[in-house]
Amino acid sequence: MFNHKTPFRRGLNIGVQYSYDFKVSDFWHVRPGIHFNYTQTGLDFYNLLWGDQLNPSGTPVGTIEIPLDRSYPDVDFGTSVLTYTERLWFGVDVAHLLRPNISLYKNEDERLPVKLSVFGGYQIIHKGNLLKPVDESLSTAFLFKRQGLINQLDLGLYWYKNPLVFGFWYRGLPIFNEERLGDAIAFLVGYKIEQFSVGYSYDFTISQLLLNSHGSHEISLIYEFTTTRKKTKRHMVPCPEF
Repeated sequence: MFNHKTPFRRGLNIGVQYSYDFKVSDFWHVRPGIHFNYTQTGLDFYNLLWGDQLNPSGTPVGTIEIPLDRSYPDVDFGTSVLTYTERLWFGVDVAHLLRPNISLYKNEDERLPVKLSVFGGYQIIHKGNLLKPVDESLSTAFLFKRQGLINQLDLGLYWYKNPLVFGFWYRGLPIFNEERLGDAIAFLVGYKIEQFSVGYSYDFTISQLLLNSHGSHEISLIYEFTTTRKKTKRHMVPCPEF
């Protein structure tokens, strides 16, 4: 569940997703999934200041009539499918199939466009065996997104040498927009021992927002819980863990 509120806008999102793994051959697995989402958006009119509330006397006098219905609920649905082998993964995700209304005034022209995502990757180097974790790997990855008239292609590279991982992403390759260099360049470094992982990433902005943004930092701490049940062979997607 995600609950978000600003001084002027409030919203609520509750989602449920489910996926199942199918083994279609000795090497290939398919994992379809579905996602249902309930969303509710609105305005907090009591925190808004209108033009007719400003007067020289300093006493606010408002003539704006606050509507009775200030919150608008809607539902959404998405679906995805992922196929993978020991060294390759490829998937497609389609979100916002029901095109929920994101307008604060329930304007039918402001429905969220359908979002298409195509992603995948391949492990160029894979050193290890099924009986123990991978000792070293070099992976490439890509992510293509299309929503409305906007297209974006991201490319990434990961190198893992137990227990260290280094990553690099170029977001927004100028293939679909020759007028800009891209969105951002991201660097990542991580350290993993058994069930515990710590990572740091830095996004350096290269778009027109460069003068107004100095990039962003992110630190992640991950702990994987284990159970006492009998260990079985798990079907793991070969994508990087960070």
